[in-house]
Amino acid sequence: MNDGSPAHGPGAIDRALARLLQTSLVVDRGAVLFDRVRSRLVCSLAPDDVLDAYNTFAYSSSPVYQPGHPSFREEWFPWERRAIDGHFPAPPGRVLVAGAGGGREAFQLATRGYDVVAFDPVPALVEAMSTTNGRLKRVTTCVGSYETLPTLHLPDGRTISLDGREPFNAGICGWASVAHVRTGAGRVAALRAMAALVHGPILLSVYAPTWRPSARRDVRGGLSRWLYGDGAMFFPGIGRVQTFDEAALRDLIARAGLEILHVDVSSAIDNWPHAVVRRRQKAAQP
Repeated sequence: MNDGSPAHGPGAIDRALARLLQTSLVVDRGAVLFDRVRSRLVCSLAPDDVLDAYNTFAYSSSPVYQPGHPSFREEWFPWERRAIDGHFPAPPGRVLVAGAGGGREAFQLATRGYDVVAFDPVPALVEAMSTTNGRLKRVTTCVGSYETLPTLHLPDGRTISLDGREPFNAGICGWASVAHVRTGAGRVAALRAMAALVHGPILLSVYAPTWRPSARRDVRGGLSRWLYGDGAMFFPGIGRVQTFDEAALRDLIARAGLEILHVDVSSAIDNWPHAVVRRRQKAAQP
């Protein structure tokens, strides 16, 4: 009875080629080690001005953030849709979008009927948003960052201040943008700056660690922990970012003085670690 399997094991040539394939894995291991060493050196040594210049170059040239390009992502992520459907007030309303990139979140919100102020620190992305915004009059596009809030700049150069205006009904810290703020104090200040302007839910997302340091106590374990550092990582496509596990994400939110309405750090393939937060509600007076 023949079940289709070969009558004999692999020959000498087959075994030699299989060993060659196995040997080639050293290239992959070397690439991973190079990536981690580069990440650690960039996060430890690169000046902020260099990192800012890199981010401007990387995001300005990425088609993912260019409206109208075939690679531009127009739709919500499933986790964004669930969070907004479950926690945002129904339109009409005003939404503040930080780190708006090419305008993906802002355009989706405008389509739903919200009035949106969207800002990003990369002028080329704001210009791309403004060009597309011709058909979406509900979106006001600005150049600015968490650090400049409440002050933003319109594409024509005029300066506007959000301070003293009617509070926004909701906010979005666009697609892991808080993770690009480089210090713990800066990330806390970013969330506080958003909460000062938004009297409602704020959706924020972060990057999960792509790997974790070894728990070994020998030399290799020490090297692994050095490579990991404090969780800051450099990725060629997005620059330097801070990564967060659930404990770190909850700690950031607590230090910003916010309360959690929803948090999800599951490892589902369509999920980014994210939370919906808001300013702490004052207790009702008896």
